[in-house]
Amino acid sequence: MSVVVPDPAVPERPVPELPAAPDPVATPAQTVNVVNIANGLTLLRLLLVPVFGWALFQDDGTDTTWRIVAFVIFAIASFTDRLDGDLARRRGLVTDVGKMADPIADKALTGTALVGLSALDLLPWWVTVVILIRELGITLLRFWVIRHGVIPASRGGKYKTFLQTVAIGLYLLPLPPEGILHRIAVVVMIAGCTALVAGGTAAVQHESDKTAITPEQFRSIDRGTSRADVERTLGDPSDVQETDVSVFETSSSFDCIYYNEKGELLTLYQFCFENDTLMSKASY
Repeated sequence: MSVVVPDPAVPERPVPELPAAPDPVATPAQTVNVVNIANGLTLLRLLLVPVFGWALFQDDGTDTTWRIVAFVIFAIASFTDRLDGDLARRRGLVTDVGKMADPIADKALTGTALVGLSALDLLPWWVTVVILIRELGITLLRFWVIRHGVIPASRGGKYKTFLQTVAIGLYLLPLPPEGILHRIAVVVMIAGCTALVAGGTAAVQHESDKTAITPEQFRSIDRGTSRADVERTLGDPSDVQETDVSVFETSSSFDCIYYNEKGELLTLYQFCFENDTLMSKASY
């Protein structure tokens, strides 16, 4: 068996190095253009607010046609509230501008409707005051917390918002006071106010311990774990939305879920997946 001895006079040919595959975790977040469809819908909702108010006050709110027009405008604006958030998350269009403008547009629409109905003697002022004080407090708290963490939007909060929207919509319609629909509107509005008052303090707490984990559980999850295994280990994630989160920077191609920490209001855990595989995790 012969052994080939390299000739020292012949220089060795260097082996070319293959370029390293890009690390999706180390890849910086994509810059999202502020001018996008999600922010456009938020802007549309803001622009509809004065149009809605103008329609509602036509003929001091006594004209049936204009009341129906006001109802339609309110319904369209309320629908954009749901649509812009879904588009922002699905298409990776979350921006800081959207995070600030979305709650402002929501409160402007709701506030205009409530104040308008009360000014026209269609809704008791105490209802308007209770709702606006609660909503203003939560909004200011969110803007303060946004530098440190998030307040998750719980299922209970979404339920209250749904009740409130339905009740306002029914009050906008020119319903006869003795009619069944008007009575339903009264019941729904009372239920919404009761839920708001009862859940006021809960709005700044965790949704529940079912969606909260410990630091040890967070550290036990390794990159490369499937999303199904993560949720099987940690349980159902929180209802926190990407539009609520300003402390994390992620690639728009990632699909992220969130968990609160048990016993801590401002601690949030993030798990981001690509093709249902855990690519990054972070805590704040």
